[in-house]
Amino acid sequence: MFGWFMDPLIKGNYPASMRGLVGNRLPKITEEQSKLIKGSFDFIGLNYYTTNYASPLPPSNGLNKTYSTDSHANLTGVRNGVPIGPQGGSSWLYIYPQGFRDLLLYIKKYYGNPPIYITENGVDEKNNKSLPLKEALKDDTRIYYYRTHLLSMLSAIKEGANVKGYFAWSLLDNFDGRTATRSGSGSTSSTITMGTSGTPRNLLTGSRSSSRNEHERDVLGQINGPCG
Repeated sequence: MFGWFMDPLIKGNYPASMRGLVGNRLPKITEEQSKLIKGSFDFIGLNYYTTNYASPLPPSNGLNKTYSTDSHANLTGVRNGVPIGPQGGSSWLYIYPQGFRDLLLYIKKYYGNPPIYITENGVDEKNNKSLPLKEALKDDTRIYYYRTHLLSMLSAIKEGANVKGYFAWSLLDNFDGRTATRSGSGSTSSTITMGTSGTPRNLLTGSRSSSRNEHERDVLGQINGPCG
């Protein structure tokens, strides 16, 4: 999936594996188009939230071929019943900062180390409307997400990754169009029904909950577990 976008920008064409798997459903890039596309960027804007395990998926034998099946891969955040990391508020989002570092170093190795700006990085938490304001503003999981991912990014930079800037997602909670609910992904709460609209969470205020140290050890233990 990543090569679908990166290969044309860096190499002027889709990946050979993609061309072989998709066949004539993939638009052909002419020689003239290739010259226009290759290198036609000032920087790469990269969004990173989570990492999945991938396992082979048998071909569909011509039935219902789509871009979601062309990779012949099954993606999951759980292997042998064990999540790759602690789960965020969304079912698909698992906290795995090692994947952030690995992706940055992968770009460095295979795509010529272009300038990178991290345009989105963050985690949501489940919206519990029954919590009082003080408890609702505790976002220890988010604090740990940013801490571990920034450390992973720093590790990649020290190994030569050409990261030029970083933007956290996000300043405010956002409305999920698919579920018609708000997810607590913001460093500032905008959940009006909880009475916290416009209130900075602990990430911004620097407040520390009494259980934070214990929570940090628990989260780090989950994060480090699958890596071993």
